[in-house]
Amino acid sequence: MNEWLEPLVRAVNAIDIWLDDQVLNFEFGKVLLRLISKATEINPVLFSDQNRAYRIYLLKEAAKFVGKKNGNILLDNEVHFIKKRYLQLDDRDDTIDNLSANRLVHILQSQKDNLTIMYKGHKGLLTFTLGSISIPANAFLKANADYDFFIDIGRKGHTSFRADGKLDMNILANKVANGGGHPNAAGARFDDFKETIHYSDVKNFMENKLKGLK
Repeated sequence: MNEWLEPLVRAVNAIDIWLDDQVLNFEFGKVLLRLISKATEINPVLFSDQNRAYRIYLLKEAAKFVGKKNGNILLDNEVHFIKKRYLQLDDRDDTIDNLSANRLVHILQSQKDNLTIMYKGHKGLLTFTLGSISIPANAFLKANADYDFFIDIGRKGHTSFRADGKLDMNILANKVANGGGHPNAAGARFDDFKETIHYSDVKNFMENKLKGLK
């Protein structure tokens, strides 16, 4: 077993089966659990490989604090900065929201051909379970002028629509699912959406909806 991994396993084991008599491992495990469970900056459904690489990086960084005095507190204090270092694409610092959005745009651009949908000559990007898309959707649309809209569908059919002035999302959301909102930001819920873990199912569902619009 890798030297960096073994002490993390002990910490995870302590919190997993509640060995609170192992105070150091138990307290470190609590911080470690939150670190990984809250590592949502890179979507695990659409980008499983990138999310796995992100979590492995977080674990390796966390391992540096094992055995240090108050290591659990030191790691807790450092979580924000560890995440920021990974999410940075260059030397420029920014808020973690903006860094996450830039990283996400970078990933989306590498896979946009597979995520592209069309509506009456307008090119859009369709994602699944991203959530809270206002910042990344806006960043993607600004960085990709050939795209006119951005749609994200949640697991239960709750859907967010975003645009950058080229297509009215209020009208589209209303037509497709009786939703509404503003020209550049709207929402809706598809009552006939069936839960799935496969992006291809989601894309087929949305494409069929858009094709049926007049």
